[in-house]
Amino acid sequence: MSYYHALKLYRKHVQGKVNVHENLRDKTYIITGSNTGIGFEVAKSLLKMNARVVLACRSVDRANEAKKALIKATDANEKDVRELCFNINRVMIWL
Repeated sequence: MSYYHALKLYRKHVQGKVNVHENLRDKTYIITGSNTGIGFEVAKSLLKMNARVVLACRSVDRANEAKKALIKATDANEKDVRELCFNINRVMIWL
């Protein structure tokens, strides 16, 4: 999902125009900067539409905090939220 599409989805969500009844069960989205701000809200909206979300963050701790908050806010399954943590020297993924 590009930044443009994420921002567009966020605007629709804020304006109440997102169809939260749309089923995205077979879709997976990787969202950068998803531990705060627009990325977090987009992840929350996608989880409410039954999508799988990968949280791409620079910090493992912040990714885990965001994951817990998203699961609590959306009643999502733990399998629907994954972390992808970037380090300057390496990329690590927990699946």
